Amino acid sequence: MQITVRINGVDPKISELGEEGNSERIFEVKKQNIISNTSCSIFSKNEHDQNASHVLVDVGNGVISSIERGFPSLRDGTSYLSDSHLPNALLITHSHDDHIAELPSLIEKITNSSKNLQIFCTEQCYEQIVQKFPHLSSIISSNSTSVINNNTISVNVIYPNNNFKVDNLSITPILADHGSNTPAGSVIYVVDIDNIKIVFGWDFLSLVGVDENILWNPDLLILGTNSYNPHPETGMISVSDAYSLIRQWNAKESYIVHYSGLADLVDAKNQWFRGPTKPMTSEELQKVVDSSGPISGAENLYSFKITVAKEGMLWHSKTQFEEPLEKYNGSDKIGNELLIEGLEKYVLKFEHNSIEDNLRIMVEDRINRRDLSFVRPHKDSNNDNIVYAEAVKGGMRTCGPELRMEVLNTIPQSAQSREDSAVVRMHAYKGKKDVYKNDIRINNLDAVRLKRYLQENLT
Repeated sequence: MQITVRINGVDPKISELGEEGNSERIFEVKKQNIISNTSCSIFSKNEHDQNASHVLVDVGNGVISSIERGFPSLRDGTSYLSDSHLPNALLITHSHDDHIAELPSLIEKITNSSKNLQIFCTEQCYEQIVQKFPHLSSIISSNSTSVINNNTISVNVIYPNNNFKVDNLSITPILADHGSNTPAGSVIYVVDIDNIKIVFGWDFLSLVGVDENILWNPDLLILGTNSYNPHPETGMISVSDAYSLIRQWNAKESYIVHYSGLADLVDAKNQWFRGPTKPMTSEELQKVVDSSGPISGAENLYSFKITVAKEGMLWHSKTQFEEPLEKYNGSDKIGNELLIEGLEKYVLKFEHNSIEDNLRIMVEDRINRRDLSFVRPHKDSNNDNIVYAEAVKGGMRTCGPELRMEVLNTIPQSAQSREDSAVVRMHAYKGKKDVYKNDIRINNLDAVRLKRYLQENLT
């Protein structure tokens, strides 16, 4: 599966960028002569399909022209896109103008093309759209399909936390609180496609009633941040807030969009404040992000990549899930350390010291980290997938827990992981007392890696 995400725009409403006298960000935008509101496109294609699916997320000012500008390079660079740049589906997050302004233009272009369009939004969002664009009520109706010039345009009402399908995409909308100016029915989207997870998360201050397992371990996280420092009065998270979410959701690659920085001006009034106190250009913001150092708690464990996105940027999915399992049964050594990211909310790290004959296991979720140490780890004599280890002896007759760990074969998918998986069944105990006991889901390729790790390091 080939998956490409294009950044069609990163700007909030132009009025939220300030004036040239107090904002280098607005000067940057005007100098580029490109104003395009926050939006993304997802292009996906199976190897047997002739044309790609194009799902558009939001259609504010400048989005259509951005796609038209970028489409030739997309087509030439990937060689699998159809001749039409128009989307076959549109996901709308909410009804603010900077996210729907060009909806009438998009519908007009669809009706004059050979394509059809599916529109997805909440019922409240649909009602707000037809209030802003009354003439659309005769063209698009809630949960109905219209035929215009042999083109079909359908409006599909969605519900928070209820998964739906668009082509080969599995999509979950999550209810979003956008502050005091929240339009009813605002959502963000979590998209799963061929074991790749992408979160389109802009224009929210908090998420309502979300199962955070759905947000765990995205391949790409796109976050809308209004300011660098926390300013909840904007109705949006800040870049500083984004650091916490990136760590909390274990997002290895993240894009920052929708940045204004205007709200940070108020922080200059505090003589003790040491953070940014003015709107920054994209390059300045990127330098601050890069200089912030490792995200708290992530040192020596993960590599988080945070990019201040620009209009026209492309992201391509890695193809690890398309590679055969046999690749992971090859001759390359894994070594004495292994890091595995669970399918839900856990990260596992194994460290084996052959000289001292000990095994350290780190288990971390979004809140807690548990470090477990054992000595003389060994495999079960009848089952290589079962590991035992003895307790570490301390002073004053103290000792740590013992270990029994088993790697179980493929089990059916769960609601959170949406894929078949393996399980690491971990049990650390002192006598009859459980110190740590849990079943941790991992993907099947990581299960192969873990089995190889045990084979290489333990007897």
